[in-house]
Order: sequence, then C-alpha cells, then structure tokens
Amino acid sequence: MFIPCHWLAPDMLYLSMGIGWCALTSIELARILRISPLAEPINRFMIPFIDYHDSGYAILSHLYLIVGCAIPIWLRTSHPIANLAGILTLGLGDAAASIVGQSAWGRHHWPGSRKTVEGTVAFTLSVLIVTGVLSLSPTFQASAGPSGASWFIMSTTITAIGEALTDQNDNLYIPLILVILLNLRPL
Repeated sequence: MFIPCHWLAPDMLYLSMGIGWCALTSIELARILRISPLAEPINRFMIPFIDYHDSGYAILSHLYLIVGCAIPIWLRTSHPIANLAGILTLGLGDAAASIVGQSAWGRHHWPGSRKTVEGTVAFTLSVLIVTGVLSLSPTFQASAGPSGASWFIMSTTITAIGEALTDQNDNLYIPLILVILLNLRPL
C-alpha cells in the first residue's frame, strides 16, 4: 500500500502520514479524556490490541507504529531504500519475526530474551527478499551494485539483531537504525 504511494506521490504519502498520526492521537486523547460518546467504543475497540509494552492509561503502540513508519519518509534521505525503512522493518521484518519467532519454528531464544534467533532470521530474510524485488525497479537501482548489496545485507542484519536484543517498544528506533546504517554506506 505504501510503496506505490512512495513512488507515485511521495508528497501525498508524507502528508498522509502526518494526518494519520494526528487522527490517531486525537482518538487516543478522546479515549483518555473520556469524551462521550466516543471514549467507551474506542476503549472497547482498543483493549484487544494492548500488549505488554502499553503500561499505564495511555495506549501508545499504535502511535509508535505510525511514527516509526513515517519518520524515514519525513526525513527524506537521498537513499531510496532508507526512505522505506519504517515500512520494511515494521511492516515486514518485525511482523515476520513475530510470526516465525512465536510459532513452532521459534525454538532458540536469544540470551535473556523472549525473542528467537529464528525470528531474527525471518526479519532479515523478509526485508532482503522484498528489497531484492524492489531493486528490479529503476527507482531503486541507484542503491544497487555489489557494495550496495553487501552493505544493505549487513545493515539489515544489524537492524534485525537490534530488534531482537531489546524488550522495549522498538517501533520508533528500529527504522532509524536502518536509515542511519544505509546512509553511512561508504562510497
């Protein structure tokens, strides 16, 4: 959904992410402030989506998710893949890590963590496979080439390990790790 928009109308995607964040923040404020008649239906809707990261009265995971996807787009770096880092790491990598790591495949836990090595591998492979498909497009060929590919593999692997070794809500910083690493690529 986001990748074609990034190609065809990047300014609209930039604006849409800001509007989405404002809408979600307003809805969360209506829930917190118990504004009638909105608060109770919003609260009933949100309760099933609360995870262990959300402690206290505010539910922030959904806000972190949209901001994590939007920050690389809002930064507008010159690296075409870095601009999609939020979508790649959260929409693909983190989801694949969760699905694989919490299933029967996830058997080998990182030391002191609930997360698994298999989830980390799934994160890395999902991002690399989708990026490989994207690299067939002329838009992304500027970041291709042997040194670009090896740097991207290393950056994605480091990002996946960073996701695995924390128990915090990583939706804000995981995309930034990939953005920073991709923009540090030596020429």
